[in-house]
Order: sequence, then C-alpha cells, then structure tokens
Amino acid sequence: MKFNWGHGITLTLIAFIGFIAFLVRGTFMERVDLTSEDYYQREVDFEDERHELMAADKLGEVTLEDNGESIQLNIPGENWNDVKVNFYRNDNAEMDFEIVSTPENGSIHLDKPDSGMWSIEIIANRDSEVYRWKFSQFI
Repeated sequence: MKFNWGHGITLTLIAFIGFIAFLVRGTFMERVDLTSEDYYQREVDFEDERHELMAADKLGEVTLEDNGESIQLNIPGENWNDVKVNFYRNDNAEMDFEIVSTPENGSIHLDKPDSGMWSIEIIANRDSEVYRWKFSQFI
C-alpha cells in the first residue's frame, strides 16, 4: 500500500486527538484547592489586607532560615504581641497548618514541614496595628 496525503492527514488527526486526550487526563489528575477555607470572606476584606501588606513592607522582609530539622522565621521589628503563621500547600490542602506564637527577639522557631513549595502568610500584631507578610518558599 502506498502512503499518500490522506494517510498523512489521518495520522496527524489521530496524533492531535491523542495529545488533547493526554492533556485533558492530566488536568483532571491535578489537585487544585482553595488557599484557605474562608477564601471568599478574605476577598471581601481585601482592602484591609492591602493596607496591612503595605505597613509590613515599610518594616522590611521576613527571612526564613533552614537549620536542617527546624526553621526559623525572623520578623523585622520587636515587641510583637501575637503572631499567626499560616503555611499553605497549593497542591494539597490537607497539609496546611497554622501556628500562633509570641516571638522571642523577633524570631519564631518551628519544626521543619514536609519538603515542597509552601505559601507562607504571617499576621503580626503590635500596638493595635496589624502587619501582614506573604511569600512563597521551597522548604
């Protein structure tokens, strides 16, 4: 049998349909969770959150130090009353956790979470002001 343009079009269509089926299957296999349970209420409160982020930017950046078995978050400034640290995994909401702590000398020590990309949100209170930092870090 001779290979002609009809065979070429048929093979191209079969390859294209197979590629699309592969992409559709891959998208249904990926887990996509909301970043938090109260996602919609947080959208409503976005303006307050924006002011908290701007206030935190004026203080400086939070640094994260990996000590092997633990991590240390260094928050700029001192005299923090309460600090809430949220760790979010974008690919698995079951791994999300929250820690409420009072830092010593601007540092919070935590057990090292599972390896992967984490979205970290820190909400700190000082003198009736609220400061918020958000960043992503591979731990």
